[in-house]
Amino acid sequence: MRERGLSPLFYLNKKGMITSEKIRSLIEEKIAGTEVYIVDVITAGKSIQVQLDTDEGITVGECSEVGRYLANHEEMTEVMGIYHMEVGSPGISQSLKLPRQYKKRVGSDFNILAKDNRELKGALINAGEEGIELEEEVIRKEGKKKITEKVIHKLNYSEIKEAKLQISFGTKKKK
Repeated sequence: MRERGLSPLFYLNKKGMITSEKIRSLIEEKIAGTEVYIVDVITAGKSIQVQLDTDEGITVGECSEVGRYLANHEEMTEVMGIYHMEVGSPGISQSLKLPRQYKKRVGSDFNILAKDNRELKGALINAGEEGIELEEEVIRKEGKKKITEKVIHKLNYSEIKEAKLQISFGTKKKK
């Protein structure tokens, strides 16, 4: 199975091959010295999707700047007539990919699927360089009584298959 964002985009123009790595390189030129970082560059068929973010949340203006830069870059002009490009933030339903994304969401509730197929739900209480800590409320029975316990799961980023923000509407969790 191919990982998202790693599939090459092949388009031979007069200057040579355009790949997702080349697109990433052009974006890095544009965002150097800013708070903007690349989450992913996804190519599929005739579509290029660029996902950007900042630690404070990316703005439409920041995405537009990068999109205009790519569309007007001489290495991309021939591609733009053939491919459809979107530049934006990762959607709220997208799985997190980078440690920076976890760090800004400490305190939020998550649904996590580990690579060993364990499903975990809980509050993200810590996000470091190597991994995360997730606090899960587990209900167990003792006789007729239900006892709620808090269990801390420590996971390295390499152990996480998918991590999605748990979206709740109309209910506020008491802390």
